[in-house]
Amino acid sequence: MRQTDGDMLGQRVGRGRVRDGCVVMYHLLRRLSWRRNLCAVAIIGTLWMTDCGSPSSPSGKVLSFDNGDNGRVLSVALDDEIDVTLQTIGPGQYDEHPSVSSPAVAFSKVSILMPVPGGPRQLFQFRAVTAGHAVISISHTGQNPRFEITVDVR
Repeated sequence: MRQTDGDMLGQRVGRGRVRDGCVVMYHLLRRLSWRRNLCAVAIIGTLWMTDCGSPSSPSGKVLSFDNGDNGRVLSVALDDEIDVTLQTIGPGQYDEHPSVSSPAVAFSKVSILMPVPGGPRQLFQFRAVTAGHAVISISHTGQNPRFEITVDVR
């Protein structure tokens, strides 16, 4: 069967419509991809600016301790982070303002961790800022013993 010019024109018009639809879809997808990329760049930039997702102590080590380390003597390097996680058994909690005997160690912050059935858990964060000797002491509002460690910053 032989095609006429009219049939070929109809195919061209049909192809043109399909082609136009593809172009529109291409531009739409390109716009969506651009927006998705922009969103990813914005998220990464925000995380970078707020230091989220990066180590909290890039130049020092993070040393972790808990209730079992009470009374211990530590030797740490300058700029090390000292994390102390304390579990309360029964009523009360550890004081949110720990005592640090010297400027060799600086208190950074305290955070409440996911509670467990025994009672609250608190994370105390300190940083070794200058060479020296310091005693970190954290009292409890209830019957749990005072937590105390001695830190030698070298």
